[in-house]
Amino acid sequence: MANFLKNRWYRISNEDGGLSFVGTQTVLTDQTTSIQPFGAVFLRLTNASDPEQQWQVFPVNSTYVAFRCRSSGPDAYMGTTTDFKNSADAPVAGNTKPIMSNATNLGLSMLWKLGVWEDGNYWLENAANGTSWHLNVTGGFLTMSSNITDSPEQQKFQFRQQDEINDTGYSTIDDSIIATATSSIQETKATSTPQRTSIDDADDAAPSTGNGGLSEGAKIAIGVSIGGIFLIALVVALVWYLKRRKKLAAPILADPPKVDEAKVDVVPHSELEAKSPSELDSSHFIRAELDGGGPQYRGNPTMFT
Repeated sequence: MANFLKNRWYRISNEDGGLSFVGTQTVLTDQTTSIQPFGAVFLRLTNASDPEQQWQVFPVNSTYVAFRCRSSGPDAYMGTTTDFKNSADAPVAGNTKPIMSNATNLGLSMLWKLGVWEDGNYWLENAANGTSWHLNVTGGFLTMSSNITDSPEQQKFQFRQQDEINDTGYSTIDDSIIATATSSIQETKATSTPQRTSIDDADDAAPSTGNGGLSEGAKIAIGVSIGGIFLIALVVALVWYLKRRKKLAAPILADPPKVDEAKVDVVPHSELEAKSPSELDSSHFIRAELDGGGPQYRGNPTMFT
């Protein structure tokens, strides 16, 4: 059970906080509501100083709470009843509504169970209607709805702590009333769904501010990070592929031939000097019979090769 304080008023609002629950005195009568007289419960623009928007959340046991409104007095509770269009009608979706009345008239319906959506907002379930129904916003009115699997926005509520109550009339609930209201309760657990978590299994915490869970910005950031990592990996793979392709396409140069020094004939310098002519023999030249002609070489053509 969340840590609701018995001596504090709470404002119960829709998800964005713009509209809040209103409870009125039990003086109304009509031809369609199954409990007479009753006080209307509906939504009005949020006003923190409005006594009709100040609610006590009284923990009855580890599972259920009771709601009392400042304007209705300590003997009136929020419960549910059927709104018949005529006496032949049977209860159908949209015909069950919350009202203010005394515990004797309400019986089991004076008990409510709170659960928490993944985003931290609350859903409200009534003991008389069972686990298949949630309190639902319908325009400016409230009804019980059987559409509970899609985490609809119309079923998300916030509890905002207000001033201290400091009224002994709200300090207790008569044990006999609780005994009568809970005598027919069959303790069963609701079928678990991924969209909601029972408050019985949640850690004790202050009432929700409606800001729980990952924000959209955080989800987007996670998506961008994953995309960035994938892009970097793709670029690295592309660079590696291009380098490998270039390496495979380059010509392979053969190593220069190695010279076997053992097979190379080396002529000593002294032998070369011995074989060099110290002077040119005049027999190698002839005088050309040409005017102004110089000496012309005649001899072995391979001498200077």
